[in-house]
Amino acid sequence: FFSSRRRHTRYGTVTGVQTCALPISFKYEAATKQTKTTNEVVKVIKNYVSGTSFAQEYQTKLNLTLFSTLYIASATQTGFQANNNNFIGLNIQDSWGPNFTKKSYFCSSDNLPYVSFSSLEECVSFIFERWRSRIFTMDQPVSAKEIAKFWVINFAANTEGRADIYNGYDPTQLSNIESEVQAAINLFNSSNA
Repeated sequence: FFSSRRRHTRYGTVTGVQTCALPISFKYEAATKQTKTTNEVVKVIKNYVSGTSFAQEYQTKLNLTLFSTLYIASATQTGFQANNNNFIGLNIQDSWGPNFTKKSYFCSSDNLPYVSFSSLEECVSFIFERWRSRIFTMDQPVSAKEIAKFWVINFAANTEGRADIYNGYDPTQLSNIESEVQAAINLFNSSNA
């Protein structure tokens, strides 16, 4: 789960031909690679979250959780990289519910259809809207462990039973995710955006 998500956005290649089987109502798009700096990603997230009516403590949680999600999925040594602005590694094999309206996709080398977003802002908006009511479930103070737990439980299309999945995670894998989240927190806090 964790490593495959990173493989798509960091190392996955695009096949160039449509090989993913999807209903005809979905639109195939050729993949194009986008690269963003850390400051660009931080600025988009901060701008989006600051436009909400959330109290400051929840804005902080959202900022760090959103940034950590993008970091886990698409960070490289030189910034953030994704195909078709999908900086969260979201595939459309899973059912994302009746409100999921993204109908454009591209195929990656793992032969899964991945969502095409029109911009980084649209990508951030998608995950924000999905999590806006769930962010209140996180304990205070916000920590790498809390964000990792939130991410594992809430990133999947179907979150039913995800707490049990989190509790059954391999401790080494959880530790790795927490380390990635801590690195993301450090990077976010050191950004000058």
